[in-house]
Amino acid sequence: HINSNLSSAGASQQDYETAIESAVAQWNTAGSPFRFSKGANVSYSKGQEPSGVYQIGYYIESNVPDHATTVVTQTSGVISKVETYFNQYYSYSANPTSTSYDIWSTACHELGHWLSLADETNASCSMNVMYKYLGTNDISHRYLTEDDKAGIKSIYGSSTGIEDYIIFYPPGPTSF
Repeated sequence: HINSNLSSAGASQQDYETAIESAVAQWNTAGSPFRFSKGANVSYSKGQEPSGVYQIGYYIESNVPDHATTVVTQTSGVISKVETYFNQYYSYSANPTSTSYDIWSTACHELGHWLSLADETNASCSMNVMYKYLGTNDISHRYLTEDDKAGIKSIYGSSTGIEDYIIFYPPGPTSF
């Protein structure tokens, strides 16, 4: 689910939802046999999350350099829980400035982690969605590169027209 309080200076809940939908569309057209698909709204208390939960929320931490993070839990090699958090210490926007991060680029990168892709750290890969470093006012990571698509195909294979993997993501907004 998407936390209903997910908003920051310069970005509304609708901005987050639209950006996540746009990021989902990028991954769904990567040419691999998986699809993100909206799941049902789920409501529960923080700390009481059931397994099989995929959520997007926020935290506020000033001494953490990452503006967003994703935690993937696997059980017997199967992804059982994914949590993505936007650090609300930083500003986000659908139209970023020199002081805010692009929601869409951030969501696209974090969804790559949902699919088991790791961060790219090689500067020659700086245009890839999975490149670890995203600056403020940077919208260049909204679209998958051929390297991003090749990475996902190396894990899931190429599309055969049949969706072998379906990952349910939150329709939001829901609170936790």
